[in-house]
Amino acid sequence: MHCKKATFLLSKREENKLTWLEQVQLRTHLGLCGACKHFEKQTMIITCLVKEIRQKETLPENIKQQIQSQLR
Repeated sequence: MHCKKATFLLSKREENKLTWLEQVQLRTHLGLCGACKHFEKQTMIITCLVKEIRQKETLPENIKQQIQSQLR
């Protein structure tokens, strides 16, 4: 497997959409490729950070409207 496909499968895995064969291929590639293993770790960190941000309080509605009007 090429690294390009491995990174695609890592992204696809975040959506829980890998087939059994894709899981095996990805695990095999990650065992052999340090660069893709590093990419996997970075992806996991980003995913965790995004989940944390989503759990935090959101802005008040009036502040959201002010920001949206300034972006237009």
